[in-house]
Amino acid sequence: MTKERLEQLKYIEKALKSVKADIQKLNRQIANSTGRNYADKVKCSMSEFPYIETHCQISGVDYSAYNRLKEKLERKEAELQERLSELEDWLEGIEDEKLYLIFRLKYRNGMTYGQIGTEIGYHRTRVSQLHDEYLRLSE
Repeated sequence: MTKERLEQLKYIEKALKSVKADIQKLNRQIANSTGRNYADKVKCSMSEFPYIETHCQISGVDYSAYNRLKEKLERKEAELQERLSELEDWLEGIEDEKLYLIFRLKYRNGMTYGQIGTEIGYHRTRVSQLHDEYLRLSE
């Protein structure tokens, strides 16, 4: 695992939140039928015998653009969720509680080494050393 990959954790979460919001917005638009409206004439028959052919006016909403966008967003959501899960699994695999806390505070809570040091009673440089040492050993 690298620092760069771990730094992606906060961006993945923000992107995931944004994608979920877009899906909710799209679902609201679909529910409100604000898609593109179409009207057309088609051949039809009268509803009673002798079923004479005539032309009927039809109208509807085209949801195909919504559905394509929704599918793309759902695929992106699943991809982000998978990446988030991989990073979470890696974090959960840290057995040393002190190191786990350092990584958790750094990458899940977005704290600086100085803030983490204050939280756990170490100097910021020691927190940075522990962090970097663990990453080197875990490669």
